[in-house]
Amino acid sequence: MLSPSSAIGWEIWARCRAGMISVVALVAAGALLIPLLHGSERWAGLANSIAYTLTTLALLVTLGCFHFTEGSRKGGFGSFPTRMFTLPMRTSSLIGLPMIYGSEGMVFVYLLCAWLLLGHLGPDRPLLWPCLYLIFGLTQFQMIIWSLPGSRYMKLLCLSIAASIITFGWMFFVPSIVAGALSEMGYTGNVEDFMRRLLVGLALTGPAAYLISLFRVHQQRRGLTGRSSLFTGWWDTTIGRLMRRRAPFRSANHAILWQEWRRSGFILPIVVVFVIALTCVPAWLSGELSGRATMGILTWLFIAPFLFALIIGRGFGKPDFWSTNLKIPQYSAIRPVTPVCRSCQ
Repeated sequence: MLSPSSAIGWEIWARCRAGMISVVALVAAGALLIPLLHGSERWAGLANSIAYTLTTLALLVTLGCFHFTEGSRKGGFGSFPTRMFTLPMRTSSLIGLPMIYGSEGMVFVYLLCAWLLLGHLGPDRPLLWPCLYLIFGLTQFQMIIWSLPGSRYMKLLCLSIAASIITFGWMFFVPSIVAGALSEMGYTGNVEDFMRRLLVGLALTGPAAYLISLFRVHQQRRGLTGRSSLFTGWWDTTIGRLMRRRAPFRSANHAILWQEWRRSGFILPIVVVFVIALTCVPAWLSGELSGRATMGILTWLFIAPFLFALIIGRGFGKPDFWSTNLKIPQYSAIRPVTPVCRSCQ
């Protein structure tokens, strides 16, 4: 490689080239199919659904290609590739290049989809705020993963909040929804000025994520990844005290159940609560909803727990939710408990 920058670019391309080829093939297939369906009034609605679905899939695959993180066999939940810390380059470039490459990839895929798949929407289809929104989603994801390499629960909580904001936050950039929400809150100013300020704030989230990631990864390169004594003391005196058990266990099975709950049992309830809250609040702020929109929200509230249970439940099929190792830990293997549950015999 001619430089460390080209080495990072080549590593990203080598990792994501299969995914990007799949995205291009997916968009090309949609570009050939959608005009054929739009030629018939009967299939026009199906063509719109296919266009939006393919666009969403292409963006999700692109996000998965440019995440630039790696897991740990010892139970890590993703972090900045620590093997890159030995490269002879500044931390600013080490952090900035993956963010720039990923942002460019997300914007390129969206513009490609807007041109080939969403062209039937006409010249008024949005371009600026979706691009800024995609950059916001990518940079916030990278910032959370890179900045919290060892804080599993905090990382999962932040990812859940960020995913919920990304899923439903786009509604605040639709003029009709924003106008209804502002009128509900008693805002009497110009809606267009509010939208411009909102776009400026959205554009600043990327540089803010870069600065936070720069500070945290710079600490990791110097080995300063531990929590501060102030934070540790606050955690031990508040959250740690609430989660500490004082009563003795009734049996060994009861102790195992308590351990599993402490470790990963509350992950699903927390995720569902945040998702439902971030669904209902925008719906309430948007003003009066039609019957169809109300039914859609109620359906989502019913489906969300089961949907996230399918996703998060994969982790409970392993002895340790956070680990990629399927073996039973030695600590669990030596416990005085029978290998087979009594209720299963």
